Amino acid sequence: MPKDNETLTINKRTATVWFSVLGLIIAIGLGWFWWHNVYQDSTRVFWSMMDNNLSMASVVKHNAVSQQGTSTDQYTQMQFGPLSASHGLSNVKQQDNTVSSETIGTMENDFSRYINIKTNQKTSKGKAVDASSFMGIWGKTVTAPKGQRASVQYFQQSVLGIVAFGNFNGEQRTKLIGFLRSDNTYNLGQVKSAKFNGRAVYVYDVDISPQNLISFLKQYTKELGLGDIGLNPSQYAGSPIVKTQFTVDKLSHQLIKVHYISNNQDETYSSMGLEQPIILPTKTISINDLQNKVVESLK
Repeated sequence: MPKDNETLTINKRTATVWFSVLGLIIAIGLGWFWWHNVYQDSTRVFWSMMDNNLSMASVVKHNAVSQQGTSTDQYTQMQFGPLSASHGLSNVKQQDNTVSSETIGTMENDFSRYINIKTNQKTSKGKAVDASSFMGIWGKTVTAPKGQRASVQYFQQSVLGIVAFGNFNGEQRTKLIGFLRSDNTYNLGQVKSAKFNGRAVYVYDVDISPQNLISFLKQYTKELGLGDIGLNPSQYAGSPIVKTQFTVDKLSHQLIKVHYISNNQDETYSSMGLEQPIILPTKTISINDLQNKVVESLK
């Protein structure tokens, strides 16, 4: 090959390498710009978190409340799918008394049982309370006749929170998120970057309108399949704003914690999307019979 042709070939190869390197540098720069200015934009992260909450097969919520000598520690799993249900474990302490209970709720039935009771309370005859007659026994509500709405509370209570969860399709999520944004249910204030258990997070100051939240929940429960459960936004007209702080993971856009400023309480979230099927009890008595057993133990 003539020397001029060989030099031309080498120059072409060099140019190709440089163009490839330049393209890679540009791609990396654009990727960094998108990651920093788009994917991790604080407003986008907040609403992406809300969208993630509405495409969740399951989540566990933890509340710990202590006031006026009574403390309550409660874990609630919410499951959405062919069987939408809640599973709760609650531990209540008041002075020397402790009651641990378990609940399961569906759209048709409530189930509950006592799993541990420690008390200094005496029966009407002055004897120690014997809980063996009802401990561990599942009570179940009566199934509503066909065409009538069931009188249940556990599943409804689990989903009617400050933040909504569910496993909705894209059209439903767009509708619900649009309702939240247009109604200014959540007003974002100051946002700061922080670390939470070693994870990079945003901490948002969020003011919540109770009336607007109830308006949203009215739409949300219908989409969830609960129908009209009697929520009336007008009853909350003039209610004071609820001041909170939301902690959201920057990478996954998942909600970690809601802090309630008025009472300095936290609500944390975990096990998002994990498959933990809720198994309904098969051996039960009526809840009325269960409560009668409790009453009898105090006589």
